[in-house]
Amino acid sequence: MKPVFKRRPDRRLAKLIRLPGGRTIEDIEADVEARLEALHDVCLAGVHERLQEILTLAAAMPRPPRPEDLQRLYDLSNAVIGQSGVAGLEDLGRAALSFCQLLDAWRSGRRWSAASFDVHLNALKLMSQADGALDAAGRAAVLEGLNRVARRAAG
Repeated sequence: MKPVFKRRPDRRLAKLIRLPGGRTIEDIEADVEARLEALHDVCLAGVHERLQEILTLAAAMPRPPRPEDLQRLYDLSNAVIGQSGVAGLEDLGRAALSFCQLLDAWRSGRRWSAASFDVHLNALKLMSQADGALDAAGRAAVLEGLNRVARRAAG
């Protein structure tokens, strides 16, 4: 029997903090914030591109959707989740997460609902509007409603 070797990866951040005269946590946080800010516009554009793809696909696909359409919508919505936080659109990311949960329920064989599908699409459009069509309380109410719909669909 061969011996088992356990290897721990080097943690660069931990080394930087422990070095004498090394970077402080505040410096590192500021650097991370600056890097995220540099990605803001790219992520914002990516979110809007993915949303347009979702809406275009949703308009063109049959109802109920084919499994490959559900998968494509899931992948696009998942991309919105990933980019929305950096773009400063956290509520849109939460709406996209709810949409993913709904799509996942349908991909698992749950009963299709056109109304649930449409309400999620409309919420994604509403949450993506730059003019702030909803205040914080309105966004919270929409998100709670979407979560209820997704939970109901999941059984």
